[in-house]
Amino acid sequence: MDRGEKSAPRPTGAGRVSLLARVALLALPALGEWALERLALLGRAAGYGLLALGEWLGERCLALLRRAGDDLGQAGERALRGDGAAGAALVLCLLVASTPALAGLLPAAPQAVAAPHLQAAGEALVAPPEDPLAYLQPLYAQNSDLVGWIAVEGTGIDFPVVRERAAPYYLTHNFAREGDRFGTPFIKHEISLEDRPDNLVVYGHNMPHSEKMFGPLEGYRDAAFCRAHPTLRFDTLTQAGEYRVVAVLLTRVYRQGEEGFRYYAETDFPDEASFAYFYENIKEGSLYDTGVEASYGDSFLTLSTCVYDWENGRLAVVAKRVSP
Repeated sequence: MDRGEKSAPRPTGAGRVSLLARVALLALPALGEWALERLALLGRAAGYGLLALGEWLGERCLALLRRAGDDLGQAGERALRGDGAAGAALVLCLLVASTPALAGLLPAAPQAVAAPHLQAAGEALVAPPEDPLAYLQPLYAQNSDLVGWIAVEGTGIDFPVVRERAAPYYLTHNFAREGDRFGTPFIKHEISLEDRPDNLVVYGHNMPHSEKMFGPLEGYRDAAFCRAHPTLRFDTLTQAGEYRVVAVLLTRVYRQGEEGFRYYAETDFPDEASFAYFYENIKEGSLYDTGVEASYGDSFLTLSTCVYDWENGRLAVVAKRVSP
């Protein structure tokens, strides 16, 4: 360096501090953004963990309650049969031991609310059916919305069927009237099985990636599955019934004003023309020929569920009654 040139001044201690402060100020926004992202990730992870823990705890509590209920019921049966004082003592012990736990876990018993279709204004409650099928009697005593039982052998479909309340109550409640996203298979509330429709439509959920409720109906997209499971069973409260699959439809719910075959609206055939409209449409729209024919005067059972191929998609399995 020439002697005439002046060297650049070195930062003093105060200058270095000032420089570091400026660097820190510039870095703070980025650091804050990074910290917020980490906190958000930690928060989401904690939320998922708490949700999973809550579900696990709920399942464990329900299992314990069911086990306690089973033990109590068995002890009660022994006591009622007169199997000795031990049975009665066990009942008393279980009652005393379970009361505090149950009081903390179970909500207060709800006030009885009459279902709109059972007791409308100025209308008496529907009387219990005469001579009901034996296996349905205790279920009807538990829930008088019961109208029958649907089963498709070998598929997992084996459920009670209820009559829908004024609102779609059973889309989100199980047979015990507890909140349940899988719901319960149901018929529309205006349907009367005493004056049975020509085409009875039973609705049930089909949740993605689940085989619960009407999920197994997805199998009917394949003709081989239909050949393996050609028969549906639907028992009303008073009569058993067997049905053979006539058609399988992959369709959707149509908006008002749209043209399209609404299988869910075709429930009564007062004449041959109305039957022909229904029958021709289910046959033409069927995914394959099931080999089962029908004629005017036959009655039908349609199982209807959601599919997710497109908006408001529906899968309908239509079967005709073959016995009794």
